[in-house]
Amino acid sequence: YDKPYNQVSFRTAGPSISTIIVAKGTDLDALLRANNDDPTVPEGTEYFLQAGSLFKITPFTISKGFKLTGGTQGERPQIEMNGNWNITEGSYLSSLEFENIRFYQTIDAGYFFNSGTAWKVDKIIFYNCVFNYFKRGFWRHQGNGKYKEIGEFNMSYCTFDQDGGHTGPYGTFAFGSAGADNVKKAIFSNCTFMRDYYQTTDKNRNFKNLFDYGTSTYPIHLEYENVTIYDYAYNRALINIPNAVGSTLIFKKVLLASACGKVIQAIGANTTSTYENNYITTDYLLGAAAIKGTDLGISAQNLFVDPANGNLMIKDSNSPIVTNKIGDTRWLP
Repeated sequence: YDKPYNQVSFRTAGPSISTIIVAKGTDLDALLRANNDDPTVPEGTEYFLQAGSLFKITPFTISKGFKLTGGTQGERPQIEMNGNWNITEGSYLSSLEFENIRFYQTIDAGYFFNSGTAWKVDKIIFYNCVFNYFKRGFWRHQGNGKYKEIGEFNMSYCTFDQDGGHTGPYGTFAFGSAGADNVKKAIFSNCTFMRDYYQTTDKNRNFKNLFDYGTSTYPIHLEYENVTIYDYAYNRALINIPNAVGSTLIFKKVLLASACGKVIQAIGANTTSTYENNYITTDYLLGAAAIKGTDLGISAQNLFVDPANGNLMIKDSNSPIVTNKIGDTRWLP
């Protein structure tokens, strides 16, 4: 007789990944929603958005990974958001990727991503994106004990500008799943964080932090390289990884031109920390010693071309910021 085979469950990527051209006037919201629920559309499908286009979406709960790519033959495509992304309970996504898009939020208590479910994502990538008007936070995890795992979070050549301003902000990255957040690696390079009290003059209603890992004990590799920080996180600590024993923190070529608080609020035991070639302006009042940095001895107002209006180009081509390629290199003359 035929002995029954043991059952084995496994996960495949499905059909080969495809690219969908999204022209101006297309209902991107309807397209993404339909494909999220359609088993014949493969995970990792790329949506190529026509340059110069504007799309309006109400973010939904994602059940499989995708990539949104903005065309470069013209003005960066824009996506107007009316809500926050989330991920379906129990999902395992290979990747979420966003490239060359300006995102802006329309709701007051808005984030880019806000999740209280349990899931796993291998990699999350942002490249050359702009984020405006996210008032309460950018990336928030919640849900007591809801385990969330990110293999790698990589953000490069991105700009945060005119965010914050909510009366109860959670911060740029806030991991609040009561210790159930496991981010193995998070790397930020050639990014700018600036002007984070949108629609208010109260600098205390800012974006609160750069990275708050909450009570997680999972070790993390956290890296900031060639990052510019201006008029951001007023009087607030930037990085908090208090319980993640055995982590790695790399903080180098960072230009700190803001009256924020301590760079490190707390850091887990046995963490390897590397500080290298960091610079501060006189706006940062706590001194450069803690980040093994150099004080430029001038203010942001004198360093940048027009910082109050968002132009952080370096005025002086002989500045050590230029010669040593410090901060977000897109601002170098």
